[in-house]
Amino acid sequence: MPHQPLIPATPARADRSPGPYKIAVLGGLASYLDAATIVSTAVSLVLFQFAFGLTPLTIGILSGLLTVTIAIGAAIGGRLGDLVGRKRVYTLDLLVFTVGVAVLFSAVNTPMLYVGVIIAGLAMGADLPTSLALIAENSPDGLKGRMVSVTSLLWLGGVVVVSLMAGVVAPYGVTGARILYAHVLVVAIVTWFLRRSLHESTEWQAARAPGKAEALGAERSMRALLHPKLLVPLLVTALYCAFWSFTANTIGAFLGFLYVNVAHVSLSQASLLGLVSVPFTLVSAFVFLKVADSRARRAFFVFGSVVQIVACAAPLVMGFTSVSLFLLGTGFGIGGAFAGEGIYRVWSQEFFPTLLRGTAQGITHGITRGLAAGFAVITPTIAVSNPRLLVALLVAFLVVSGLIGALAVPALERSRRTAPWDREPAGNDTTVADPVGVPGTA
Repeated sequence: MPHQPLIPATPARADRSPGPYKIAVLGGLASYLDAATIVSTAVSLVLFQFAFGLTPLTIGILSGLLTVTIAIGAAIGGRLGDLVGRKRVYTLDLLVFTVGVAVLFSAVNTPMLYVGVIIAGLAMGADLPTSLALIAENSPDGLKGRMVSVTSLLWLGGVVVVSLMAGVVAPYGVTGARILYAHVLVVAIVTWFLRRSLHESTEWQAARAPGKAEALGAERSMRALLHPKLLVPLLVTALYCAFWSFTANTIGAFLGFLYVNVAHVSLSQASLLGLVSVPFTLVSAFVFLKVADSRARRAFFVFGSVVQIVACAAPLVMGFTSVSLFLLGTGFGIGGAFAGEGIYRVWSQEFFPTLLRGTAQGITHGITRGLAAGFAVITPTIAVSNPRLLVALLVAFLVVSGLIGALAVPALERSRRTAPWDREPAGNDTTVADPVGVPGTA
């Protein structure tokens, strides 16, 4: 028989509770800000390089620093979200994030860039796993993948908006960079105000309720991640996302650098070329939204992996021209909709229980961004000295991530229901959780 809810909602609160799409959008704005910050910084460093005397190595260090601080913030924020709640973390981190972006907006020298990147990166990293967990835990069964996939659309929106703005403000140099950061700052402040209407994750509250938390016991501690049923998914998702992110971070942060310094195309032209590919990427992202909760996503994953690999190989065949780099960016956007961070986010909600979901995502985000940060430091130098080597590495990374997603993940999906924490006691009844840890009925 159905068990009683652990934390019954009062009629008044139920009436005021926002719908899943509102939660997905407000939570997913973290992804918009993440993308907008990364792309704004990538463009701004190019605009700052002459005024502040930035060398390719300095640009690489700043780009890598942004990535590694996002990684550290994700690891800390994900664990805190599991311990003290999703809302508390994402409310505070957005305020800190605005401080970091304000420093970048007002930067007059290189040290201020370092300070702003560190503050903004740590805060943004903390927001990502907590927001994703909040979305998944407040979405109805059968729509969880779709709601989490909304965040990928918003991430793409951040790329598109900043790329469009970059094409307009690039001729203004340092002033153009400040305009880009002003946009990020305004969106962050508006998001903080709008998120005040969101409630804490009901699933997280239920898992923390008296009696339920004691029943889960050691399953809520980080030691549970050493159990093979969680350790294997943790390693698989971390490795998949790490190898894919080597390429994604390079394209997102340095495609403009390749256009300008290798293909000798102006930054304004490069930004406009990037916008031409947007409709193709948007269509692909909407298609993934439709298949995110279905078995068809496996076939689309293989398709996306192949498209990305072929696209990234274009400069190896055609040389470094505006055409080959356009094909690289466009093909990667199309393929990445099906075989990129979006599917990783869906997997991360499905493979881990409620009280470890943020922790697991924080760890995998941390590993992924940390490794990508190390690669980003040397990327500009490789791009200038041996661009063919750089592109060959990107292709190799995509081959590895594609094999992991196509071979290892399906095995995890078949075995995930046998995990011991998929049976969570509730009173005298035994409750069987759904694949993402939402209490069901016995």
